[in-house]
Amino acid sequence: MRERWAFAAVENEICITTPLGGSVVERYRVVPGLLPESVGLAESWDYVASLFVIGDGVDAEVWKGLEAAIATILDEHPGLVLGAVSTPATSGIVVKLVARSAPDLTVTLEALWAAVRRDLWHLPPPNLRRY
Repeated sequence: MRERWAFAAVENEICITTPLGGSVVERYRVVPGLLPESVGLAESWDYVASLFVIGDGVDAEVWKGLEAAIATILDEHPGLVLGAVSTPATSGIVVKLVARSAPDLTVTLEALWAAVRRDLWHLPPPNLRRY
């Protein structure tokens, strides 16, 4: 419907602080059409998402295992969802995603949350009922 990136501007700020004082801050401003690179590689994608999993008291090896599990999930649907996982300055992981459809993004996010629940808390995936 030619609505992709059809807005004047968007500003976003996410601030997460852990009980031990670690923090993650993400700020960005997107103004489509202001500069040729203002939207960058995301321009050909319809959906964007971020997943922050931040916390004190988790062993570094657990974070590494979760990062590997997330990277595997992100490799499962090439061309439908593009994502990357990174390590912030504090204890945790950050995942950035772009997708071509809402259902593809939803399936990927559900798989990511299932991995987080399994690796961090030894819990099964949540039972998400849809009506």
